[in-house]
Amino acid sequence: FWSIFVILGLGPGKAMFMVLIITFSRMFGECFNILVFRMVKKRLTDIKSASVIIMLSALIVAYFVPYVRGYVPSAYDMIFNPVTLFVIFAIGAVMAYYVWNNDSYNRIVARMYVRREIDLVEEQDDSMCDTITGDEKTVAPEEHPYTGYQYMVNLFFNRNRNLFSGINMLKVVIIGVVFVVAMLAANFGYAETVKRVIMYSMPFMVFVVYCLCDVSKICHIMFYQHDRYILRNSISNSDRTEDYLYRLYRLLRINAVPVGMLVLVYIITGILILDGDSLNVIIQLCIAIISLGVLFTALGLALYYLLQPYNNEAEHTNYAYIIVTLLLYLAGYGCVYIRISAMAYMTGIVVATGLIVAGAVTLVYKVSVRTFKIRK
Repeated sequence: FWSIFVILGLGPGKAMFMVLIITFSRMFGECFNILVFRMVKKRLTDIKSASVIIMLSALIVAYFVPYVRGYVPSAYDMIFNPVTLFVIFAIGAVMAYYVWNNDSYNRIVARMYVRREIDLVEEQDDSMCDTITGDEKTVAPEEHPYTGYQYMVNLFFNRNRNLFSGINMLKVVIIGVVFVVAMLAANFGYAETVKRVIMYSMPFMVFVVYCLCDVSKICHIMFYQHDRYILRNSISNSDRTEDYLYRLYRLLRINAVPVGMLVLVYIITGILILDGDSLNVIIQLCIAIISLGVLFTALGLALYYLLQPYNNEAEHTNYAYIIVTLLLYLAGYGCVYIRISAMAYMTGIVVATGLIVAGAVTLVYKVSVRTFKIRK
């Protein structure tokens, strides 16, 4: 984070100050979670309206801070003055002390996870392990149109359907809120600003779609619930490639929801705000967004196969995976500063998608037999 803030133009001291704010924000979040649980006996994530309220508050703050910086004299200097520094450090220190010395975690865990539920999870894991045999063609029941490994992957995605739906719901709500903000801005005299943002948003979409289609979390869950059992058996190159393609298909179905919502928002916004001559840009944007969704989904899954980073306890042991993921994140953000036409961007993205997907499948076929294994 410090490096990113320095790249964005903050000095080293102010960048470190922003890193401390992020750290103390995490402490505030932990304190808030503990206090909420003590008051209502529920986790914050179990309160349906809480996520929406927090998300809306974050958006308001995100738009309010630049507004204050632009329209209130010396607002930027006030943020970094000694008094503000002291207040933030004092509050952060109190929160850190409270979290560090809190002794209620065991009681919270005891309330949330009873022994019966833990036994059920272990029983499901054991049954998954017992279902796998050396001949993957004989695992799937006859009523399922899958091969053995496809059946197990299908079972994994079905078991976690609610989790993935919840992740997608949050993404859809965020996109919807941004759409509402854009419509309100257009109706309150900022229509030209909204038009310019839409017309020149192609570079920013690379970063946005990367964040929407990041599959690293799903791969982590997949490893813990599925792959650490599968990888105990020998799998041929052709089986790994077939398995990769089927997983890619299921991940594309998941990522199609936020990508489709983003495309729909662009289409509606273009029809309501832009004129006929500008709709070509919307078409190019939609094609680029769909291509980027395929690109980042396929690339993220391929990196999981080629740099499988987890040991048997699902802990990170391969830092190359983390470094490559961070570089992709920075590359996606760096695309914001590339200034070329929308047509050139769309063409480059479509060509890159075709080449990278083909290269990913080829590498998975040729290399994953040595790389897709449980780390020590």
